[in-house]
Amino acid sequence: AKAKADAVAKAEADKAEADAEAKSAVAETKAPPAPAESDPSQDETLVTAMNDWIAALPTKGREKLVEQLSKAETEEDEWAVLVVSAKKDTTKVRAKVREALLAAAEAKGWLD
Repeated sequence: AKAKADAVAKAEADKAEADAEAKSAVAETKAPPAPAESDPSQDETLVTAMNDWIAALPTKGREKLVEQLSKAETEEDEWAVLVVSAKKDTTKVRAKVREALLAAAEAKGWLD
């Protein structure tokens, strides 16, 4: 979870570059896709929503959230932290990003 939180923090700065590199690496290896329990596009939506939410937060809020994410032991725990963060936030500035995150969490079944 700590590695994921660190990656999320870094993703804010170079998300597009990392995404491009990851896609090209996957295309070059031509390995069969790993078995997934859900639609890969849904997982991509989840990751995008998570990264967008973290990037939208002010610095102190982002640092606190990344710290909380680093303590999470499972992906489900991480999403619980993200959902709580989004539900606490009431700013109009982040409303669209918050709605996207909550919709992604609900689609995955991680919303109460």
